[in-house]
Amino acid sequence: MASIDYGSDISCSSDLDFDLSLTSKRRSLGESVARRLGTSAGYLFYDPNFGYNVTDLIGRAGVVPQVIAANVQNELVKDERINDAVATVTLNADRLTILCEVQDDDGPFDMTFTVEQRTGGQQIVLEFDESI
Repeated sequence: MASIDYGSDISCSSDLDFDLSLTSKRRSLGESVARRLGTSAGYLFYDPNFGYNVTDLIGRAGVVPQVIAANVQNELVKDERINDAVATVTLNADRLTILCEVQDDDGPFDMTFTVEQRTGGQQIVLEFDESI
């Protein structure tokens, strides 16, 4: 199986890396997904269907983890590099954890995103196994 060319990008999953470090391979995909999950639908004028902002869900009443998981799955497969995704969500008052089982052309792998309430707002943290 041929390896996918994910391209490279400046690392900025939660904030711009001022060293302008480049990221590539699945790490680049993971950071792209983190930006997707931190962007509200309609925010990008040139792509109104881009984004599902999970940071808005922290501390909200009536939020159902299964609904979040379904919306995350739908958002992930909008990225042409992802063939399939299954998301599992756990939620408490100030933390949302999303475990994504992702399938691309190179096979399956996991990504975990944690959204935490922090001073000054929420932040998405990507936990990623660099060895894959």
